[in-house]
Amino acid sequence: MVVLDKYLDDIDNEEADLPPSYDTITIASSSTVIDEKPRPSPPTAPRPAPRPTAPSSSSTWFSFLPNARIKQTHQTVISLLHDLVATTTTENSAAAPILASCASALSPSSFSTLLQQPTFEGHTPIYWAILNRHAHILPDMLQYAGPLNNACIADIRLACLASGDQVLFGKLRRGELPFITTLARADSDTLILGSTSADDIDVREVDGEAAFSASIKIRLWQKRMRVAGLVNVEFIARGERSLILFSSSLILAGRIWSLTFFSLPSPSSFSSSLTTRGAGIGPWRVALSLMEHSPPTFVDGRLVIDVFCPRSSSISLPFESSSPAHSRYPSLPSTPVPTSPTQAKPPVEIPLQSASRLAHRTLDGCVFNVLDLGRGGVGGSRYV
Repeated sequence: MVVLDKYLDDIDNEEADLPPSYDTITIASSSTVIDEKPRPSPPTAPRPAPRPTAPSSSSTWFSFLPNARIKQTHQTVISLLHDLVATTTTENSAAAPILASCASALSPSSFSTLLQQPTFEGHTPIYWAILNRHAHILPDMLQYAGPLNNACIADIRLACLASGDQVLFGKLRRGELPFITTLARADSDTLILGSTSADDIDVREVDGEAAFSASIKIRLWQKRMRVAGLVNVEFIARGERSLILFSSSLILAGRIWSLTFFSLPSPSSFSSSLTTRGAGIGPWRVALSLMEHSPPTFVDGRLVIDVFCPRSSSISLPFESSSPAHSRYPSLPSTPVPTSPTQAKPPVEIPLQSASRLAHRTLDGCVFNVLDLGRGGVGGSRYV
């Protein structure tokens, strides 16, 4: 019995340590309110911005290394160009390879810009190539520099004027090979003339006098006047006169002359603008003017125009139809129609005289000495 009591006591003790009943858990859980709202997170302090790390000296050097190389290459090309155009040797077999090496060292646009910049004493390398008569490298320089801007064109014209090179000036204006430039003819002349060379000018200086004579051959002059209403030629004439001052010779500067043939606008309202004067309905006139960098001067000369008449020839007018039965009009016999016989006409002479100095006007480009070229003859002249 003792053993049994001891066993029962152990059971009672174990029941006291048992978990609560199901009912007790249900009642306790029903009386408990659970808040399921999200709790706000505690404020966190802002993180400090990372401090910029100073680049090392080696990385800074390598970042500027390409710019330093480009600048050094640029300066080397300038030095080579200076030596190339500053030499007085007119023939140099190494000039073309040196120029090609300079062109390959830079991009085409950079080298074109460099050739058109007034780098040497306020002028472009092309200016000094013309002034020092380096005709052997001038075509390549113009090709590398193209297309030329207005400032470079003005510098080229000034170089031709300073050197008194009328032959080169004419080739540049005509765009004659190998001097392919944008100094060439107007668009209307290009359409009319095509590949034909125009405006051959031969200037001869008169020894001992400040005078010159210019023989000008204008191709398709009447056709260009009827279509465009404007034909302009330019040439350089030095008109040299040497003055002895303290045993030194002073050569007066040359001039760029412009001879312009133009037609006045028609009085009608349809051709009142300058753009419609190309019909050539109005009277034809001629104007002599001085261009940029040309000192003023008096003019006492004459313009002589040779009149060429067509030779006597026969013009065949074949109006034969391939199918006479279906032709609307009867066919005309193929008979030659003689033209008017050749008539010898004296040349037209126009006096070119100015009451005051003829000068270049920067506003409109020139001062006109207007002379009428009437159809029935030469009219009066007036100075504008």
